[in-house]
Amino acid sequence: MKRVLITGESGYIASALCRRMKEQQYETEQISLRGTQWKAADLSRFDVIVHTAGLAHIRETSGNAQQFFKVNRDLTVELAEKARAEGVSHFIFLSTAAVYGVDEGVITKETRPDPRSSYAKAKFAAECALREMNSTRFGVAILRPPMVYGDGCKGNYRALVKIARVMPCFASYQNQRSTIHIDRLTAFICRVVDEDMRGVYFPQDAQYASTCHVIREIAKCSGKKLWLTPLLNPVVWILKRFTSKGRKAFGTLIYQGEDACIEKF
Repeated sequence: MKRVLITGESGYIASALCRRMKEQQYETEQISLRGTQWKAADLSRFDVIVHTAGLAHIRETSGNAQQFFKVNRDLTVELAEKARAEGVSHFIFLSTAAVYGVDEGVITKETRPDPRSSYAKAKFAAECALREMNSTRFGVAILRPPMVYGDGCKGNYRALVKIARVMPCFASYQNQRSTIHIDRLTAFICRVVDEDMRGVYFPQDAQYASTCHVIREIAKCSGKKLWLTPLLNPVVWILKRFTSKGRKAFGTLIYQGEDACIEKF
């Protein structure tokens, strides 16, 4: 069984992945990249590093732009260089669908990244650096998951949970979104580890989701009945038409192809 190091001691994806791998008898450890103590760690004990740690889910300002690059790009590259030098053979990087820079549309294998936010720009810069490091002795896999959901999830999913808990009814507006449940994501990462997969991938659920129906299902899981009505659809349309958050939440944005491999290294 492969020996796996997961970065991020308290991260949502890192914690879920660690639980799954321990259940499946992987030799697994988690490590924090805060501070400098990690630099003294002996990485030669591991076959694979899954790098999930990063800066996310905070409001971007002109003052914190460089912080995103320091954490999501520079720290990633520094870790990868150390791993390569110490004989780790496989490096898996959790990137983001945000590298495409779109709120609506269909993303295919041919869609070129066009990151807009500091978060996405830093992630894509890290991707580019990792591509250059890929070799027969140091394989790189880059994952660009869409919105991750599941119990305790942060980010955009948490905003939907808040809506589900306070609204007695909501719109029945129809859209399609690529999403991925945390269990499916962790299973896919295990597959990447087991099969020594290299390249760029966008894993997703087998079925696209409708934002309004996701909100209703969240409410249902909380023991609450949420009514969906077309009478509120104009409100959603206005939000989608005039606000970026509305487009991001209720626009149609999908990956074409289940668990597609964009590029093999």
